[in-house]
Amino acid sequence: MTRTARVVRASDHRSLEAFAAQTPYRYAEFFQANNVAWVDDEVLRSLHKVMPRLRAVDLSHVGTLEGTNITSKGVKAILESSTSLRVYHQYSGVMSSICSAIAAASVLTTLSLRIDESIVIDSLSPLEDHPTLKHLSLRFDAYTAPELPECLPNLETLSIAVGPYTDFNWDSVLPLCPCLKALTIDDRCGDELYNPVVFGALTPRTLNQLLADIPSLETCHLTRVASVVYYACTTCHDDERIICYRAPPGVSLTFGPAAFPPGFRVVLDVDTAPLPLAVAVWDYETLTDLDATAVPLGYV
Repeated sequence: MTRTARVVRASDHRSLEAFAAQTPYRYAEFFQANNVAWVDDEVLRSLHKVMPRLRAVDLSHVGTLEGTNITSKGVKAILESSTSLRVYHQYSGVMSSICSAIAAASVLTTLSLRIDESIVIDSLSPLEDHPTLKHLSLRFDAYTAPELPECLPNLETLSIAVGPYTDFNWDSVLPLCPCLKALTIDDRCGDELYNPVVFGALTPRTLNQLLADIPSLETCHLTRVASVVYYACTTCHDDERIICYRAPPGVSLTFGPAAFPPGFRVVLDVDTAPLPLAVAVWDYETLTDLDATAVPLGYV
């Protein structure tokens, strides 16, 4: 590789010696670990010395930390020693101590984390009120998801992916994000569980309330919708299953091609528009009431 390359991939080097032979990387800003055996805690600890312009680190392809030479100590070292680090990706072994180190990275703007069973319920709390974080991507694969920070004052984009074995409660789950402009959701919550929970699922009604509570939101994109939602919150009409969503005024709500299986049709309205009776559906919660006072609310 040339010495002017902006990205250093560990997989391009057969050994630590080969990597060291090309140092210093005066113009390199992005380091990718790529699950290479010679990348260990000591390499991470000294990385900022050989890459003085280091701005981004990607540990998303190192498998589990336990299966490599990288431990939480090495992760903490690179977060604490690289004063210009702005982008950090890690897809396994995220623990409270690592989140504390992330919170201490005062210039960090972009963060991607995959949350597995190694994390505890309050592991993300150190990110509370992070002053510079603008772009956050979280993937939850643990059976129980940790609580999100209560406030991220400067966050502009948020991506949340919920795995099929995760029991995730979407009611009031999002942090206070007064600057949030774009929200992306990939929801497979409970798809592989024997008895997924309906209440707390991301129904169209719950989604509408979440979007309405974000004052600066411009777009929301759903790449996938949990199966418990599109079976519990749909009505049949002319051999089609119809699900109705409403977006707050000023918010663009879109769906990916894999959001629903074949045979589903999405009816999209805004809150100020009346809902045609032909596609009116019932509020799921009122269907369980015994007082027979349920009325069609237009969306669930």
